[in-house]
Amino acid sequence: MPAMSKEAGGASGLAVGVLGPVELTAGGEPAVVSQNGLRVLLAMLALAANSVVPAVSLIDALWQEPPSRQREGNLHAQIYQLRRRLDALAAGAITGRLVTRPPGYQLTLGDHELDLCVFTATVADGRSLAARGDQAGASAAFGSALALWRGPALADVAMLSARLGAAAGVLEQHRLAAAEDKAEADLAIGRHVEAAAELAGLVAVNPLRERMRCQLMLALYRSGRQADALAAYRQATVALAGRHGIGPGPGLRTLHDRMLRGDPGLLAPAAAGPAAAQLTGLRVLPPVRRQLDRARR
Repeated sequence: MPAMSKEAGGASGLAVGVLGPVELTAGGEPAVVSQNGLRVLLAMLALAANSVVPAVSLIDALWQEPPSRQREGNLHAQIYQLRRRLDALAAGAITGRLVTRPPGYQLTLGDHELDLCVFTATVADGRSLAARGDQAGASAAFGSALALWRGPALADVAMLSARLGAAAGVLEQHRLAAAEDKAEADLAIGRHVEAAAELAGLVAVNPLRERMRCQLMLALYRSGRQADALAAYRQATVALAGRHGIGPGPGLRTLHDRMLRGDPGLLAPAAAGPAAAQLTGLRVLPPVRRQLDRARR
């Protein structure tokens, strides 16, 4: 996908949203796509914007069936309906957004017309700022990226298609990684209280993410809530044992031990940068597009 500007959509033209229920807007106004099948189709094409999506993949997403003459005809009818809808909304500004390109179909979206692309580009900006030492700018960028989310990705179609369900899971992992990156930047600039509040909610629904647990413990500790920080470790131990029958990873254990020793290095904001990432041993997620390509297969 091409690099995106920092605002999804604009005062004119079309925009597609997948970071929440599937959304189509024209000129900044919602354009209703009421049929489940058309929303599934729009989501599949938008996730691979400007690339060809094979007809076999679309048939599988729509009906969970192998290709057949009947389903190929059904798909052609759905494509025709969506194409007419998009061309009508474009009001003559751009035609042929949805085209046939063997072995499937391709949806053309501009560099500001898909919220996923704006999210990806803004997160990349945040990581670049963090690498240059501008943690305040990084926090702002990550915050802007996360603000694009309107709820769970593909919320209205993920249950209708295994392919979209898998893609939604991939997107959620990238949202959580961005939230962790924001917490890292917030800890580096001393926003410990704010980070603790945000991380507590995230950990409650993602209890097995050790990097996030480490960040919550650090935020609590630096907020003067050492007892709560140690309690967060105990909760992590219970969660990991209950789900997987394992103990905390080395990052959590090391941080816990440092807290028990009263390591003064934990109180320095600088310790929340690269050191905190090292505590988790977490690998950076591959690019969104690569992950989504795997989910669509």
